Amino acid sequence: MSGAVAIDNETGTERWRRDASVYHSGICVGTDTVVVPLDSAEFASGKQTISALERESGEVRWYYTFDRAPM
Repeated sequence: MSGAVAIDNETGTERWRRDASVYHSGICVGTDTVVVPLDSAEFASGKQTISALERESGEVRWYYTFDRAPM
């Protein structure tokens, strides 16, 4: 999958878009925050993260990077 998009539920118009690889299905939508698994060059290039985005603007609130275990 590629990207995360917020759609206004009343008008159907796009509110914001985050062009980043979404590496796993699943999303959690709260009152103020959307949490989604992203791989974003903007803040954690080449790393899988759980990222919290501002629900209204799509701005990053925080992210947690998963370290890949050596093979």
